[in-house]
Order: sequence, then structure tokens, then C-alpha cells
Amino acid sequence: MVARLRAAESHLDDGDQGQALEELAGLIATITEQYVAGHVGALLPPASLVEFQPVRDRELLRLGATVTLIAGSAVAVSLLGISDMAAGVTVAAVGVLALLVMFGRQWHRYLPVAEFFKPGP
Repeated sequence: MVARLRAAESHLDDGDQGQALEELAGLIATITEQYVAGHVGALLPPASLVEFQPVRDRELLRLGATVTLIAGSAVAVSLLGISDMAAGVTVAAVGVLALLVMFGRQWHRYLPVAEFFKPGP
């Protein structure tokens, strides 16, 4: 379903925008109708999905890699013996860079990950 929506969205840039918007609106309306009807497992007709490969959701894997990078940078900085202020800035910079690399434009949605690394109670 995600692949089908992405394909419809990609037509916004390379063709007739009006027709692309109609297609996208039709897909969204169909998804909404199916969801309201309780057909959560089949939001689009199977015939419209035949030519598309399912999109894998790797968000949890990317989030785990980000947390590992931040924790690893904190350990590495503590072994260097630099001041607390410089260590905090370095770990924060690594955290933001990791979020940018892993999540691209949506990096700011994952800033609450930093709550795991707050010191103290």
C-alpha cells in the first residue's frame, strides 16, 4: 500500500499535476472508506497492488542504530577525558548527526530519543 501511494505521489513532479492529485485523492478516499468500514487489513483493493513490492518498515532498526551511536559516542567521549561541557556538546552533535543520517528530513520527530541519555533522576 505504501509503495502504491509513493508511486502516485511521484507523478506530482513529472506529469499532469491535476491528474496526479485526483489519483492520490482517490487512493486516500478509498483507504479512508475501508478503514471506517473496519477493513484495516485491506485498505486498498488487492488488484491495485499487484505490480508493487511491499515497503519494509525499518524504523525500529534505524532507531536502534541511532541509540547505539549516541551511547557509543558517550562512552568514547568519557574515555577521552575531556571536560564535561565539551563531552556534552560532542555527544549532542553525534546524536543530531545520527538522526540526520538515519531519518533524513524527519529527524526532528525523533529528538525525544535524547531523553534516554539525560543524567540523574
